[in-house]
Amino acid sequence: MNCCEGCSPESGKSKFKPGGNALERRDTFERPLSRNSPSSGLAMPPAAKKSKANPGSEGDDKENASTSSSASATSAATSAAGPRSDYLSWDDYFTSVAFLSAMRSKDPSTQVGACIVNSSNRIIGIGYNGFPAGCPDDALPWSRVGPMLETKYPYVCHAEVNAILNKCSADVRGARIYVALFPCNECAKMIIQSGIKEVVYLSDKYHDSDQCKASRMMFGMSGVKCRRHVPEKKRIVIEFPDVEKEVEEDRKRVREEEEEEEEGRGK
Repeated sequence: MNCCEGCSPESGKSKFKPGGNALERRDTFERPLSRNSPSSGLAMPPAAKKSKANPGSEGDDKENASTSSSASATSAATSAAGPRSDYLSWDDYFTSVAFLSAMRSKDPSTQVGACIVNSSNRIIGIGYNGFPAGCPDDALPWSRVGPMLETKYPYVCHAEVNAILNKCSADVRGARIYVALFPCNECAKMIIQSGIKEVVYLSDKYHDSDQCKASRMMFGMSGVKCRRHVPEKKRIVIEFPDVEKEVEEDRKRVREEEEEEEEGRGK
């Protein structure tokens, strides 16, 4: 077996197993929660009653009522306008970007994406496996078996390589790269030479292949950290909304809230 998305079968003793698609985990993408949020009405405390026994306590009662009102308003505002709690972690986010990028790959058997991130959690490079620029996708073979020149292996650029070459930053030193599969030895060389210091991967299913053994050896010698990421979310879905419909629903919701507010004032 080989690592990455398509190492040459001649470079190791094992070959890919059919169906080695990096996306078979069914890690699809999920939209954020609905934008509708509860209205931010504030509950005011009951008015303080005058004390006949101690007329001087009227000021204290008013002060207590004001303090209680302020605390209640702060609590209600925090509850209504607080942040979501189910947002994506950084690792899940960048891993999702890598998987989304993989969907651009034309490879019929294996689609892999990569995402490079700097120390400020800014994406500085994205790539996916495919033929070199200028080589038509229908002019070269995509086969995994047969004579070397009749397979995809001599021609395909791996996702890690493309992400490094497509970087939007002049320097990727000290960055980390997110990938679906543990990098092959050829990608490991590029990662080390570019100065990337951490590899975050989901699967090491080709762990025992010679290519991956060589990768681990080189990563260890060069001080590149390798870390397997276990996603917090197993399913993430991207759904493109009907914008016109959402705009109309938002307008309707605003009208309903305004009507409720008017009714409250009338009472």
